[in-house]
Amino acid sequence: MKKVFLASLFSAILAPFVKGQNYHAINGSSYAGSLGVHNNPSSIVNTASKWDLTLFGAQVKNSTNAVTLHNVSYTHFRDTAELSFNNGNYSRFLVVNDNINILNARIAIDKKNSIAFGANIKNYLRVNTSDYNYIDTIQRAYDFFSLNDASKTYSADVAHSAWIELYGSYGRTIFDNESSRLNAGITVKLTRGISGAYGRFSSGHFSSTSQNNQLDYAVTGGSLQYGYSSNYDKWKDENTTSQNLNTFLRNSQGRFSFDLGFEYLIKPLQTVTIYDDDEYYDYDWKIGVSVLDIGSNRYSYGRESRLFSGIKNNITSNVIEAKFDSTITSVRNFNDSMATIVNQARALRGQFSVINPTRLVINVDRFIYKGFSINAELSVNAPTSMLKNYLYVQDLNLFTLTPRWETKKWGAYLPIQYNNKQQFWVGAAFKAGPLLIGFHNLSNILGKSKIQNGGGYFALILHAPGDTDKDRMDKRLNCPWL
Repeated sequence: MKKVFLASLFSAILAPFVKGQNYHAINGSSYAGSLGVHNNPSSIVNTASKWDLTLFGAQVKNSTNAVTLHNVSYTHFRDTAELSFNNGNYSRFLVVNDNINILNARIAIDKKNSIAFGANIKNYLRVNTSDYNYIDTIQRAYDFFSLNDASKTYSADVAHSAWIELYGSYGRTIFDNESSRLNAGITVKLTRGISGAYGRFSSGHFSSTSQNNQLDYAVTGGSLQYGYSSNYDKWKDENTTSQNLNTFLRNSQGRFSFDLGFEYLIKPLQTVTIYDDDEYYDYDWKIGVSVLDIGSNRYSYGRESRLFSGIKNNITSNVIEAKFDSTITSVRNFNDSMATIVNQARALRGQFSVINPTRLVINVDRFIYKGFSINAELSVNAPTSMLKNYLYVQDLNLFTLTPRWETKKWGAYLPIQYNNKQQFWVGAAFKAGPLLIGFHNLSNILGKSKIQNGGGYFALILHAPGDTDKDRMDKRLNCPWL
């Protein structure tokens, strides 16, 4: 069962090295197509081509203040790359959001109706801790206690959820007049939770004590609860990878989730009607509002999931070091050792659910001139005050401003982000034919110790061939030299 927790750890640490629903560059774009549906299901109506197909897309975004990766970037990777844990007295966090898009398609039935469908794999990890002091010379439990304040209460919270989803979307025009148009859309998803885990440490306390006339520290309070999905118990080393994956997926559970969205378009000053193919899709302003990932994924508890509470007397730093030494090589060993220092140890049975990263997204797109536009987006997660009694994961986005220049075949984008961890990133992306490549944070390329905060994305997108879309696109996006 050690694999369960190592998988989450390594996915977080290795995520920055993945060149890969945060394709910020194309948010609000008339060319977003089958990828735009994941930002707002109504966006599939007012799009440039008759159909488009995302053969494959991948995106990863990660942020942490707990560790630093040295001597490594997307353009610089050497054997001397190192990971260090950051020193200081503060609360730590780690957030990883990544997804894979497989055969995402969008088809325009007519000018007022469109559909979209496809498959995605999504993975979210969230870690938060209370304030604690750490320096890289710590080697023993005694060292940690001596650096920290015995009057404080310590806690940590971890949640992870990964799932496969098959989705279908429908968008249509609700009303259309001379000055504006309103489109609406819905996405329904059939999901299977393929990996879930969580951990909660709360009410942690310690105090100073004396052992053989020497200063020591004793743990005086705390409770620990953790669980993981039972399909990890089915993984057998003697089976082939294919056999293990089939068993792993068969032991996952299905649920439903959905997205809702609206787009309000303010047309140019000249009169535009549904009968004018050359100007029907033009707009000066496009305002989108959507609520995404409404739902949760359910998992059955793995057999080593546990609840520990109540600390026994005289559990000092020396006792902890003796109980949790190098012989702890599995979750079962860890559980056995924990049971010797607490008053209550209970196996967790039944099921647990992790709420998806439900969020409100407001997107405003402004056409400027020819292929130039600017997009602003605000993404607000469900309030943690509403979720404090539940397990949940969250999206890292908060506010993004993206100037762009774009034609059917080419594009250049400059997304500027301020995320919900108060980090400011300047990214970049470009489009060349069917290929879209972008980076959330340019310091991942320019710096050698910044890759733990950022990420990237790429997608391979096919549009209707020939001139199928020439009468459907915003004519003002055309550049005479391209």
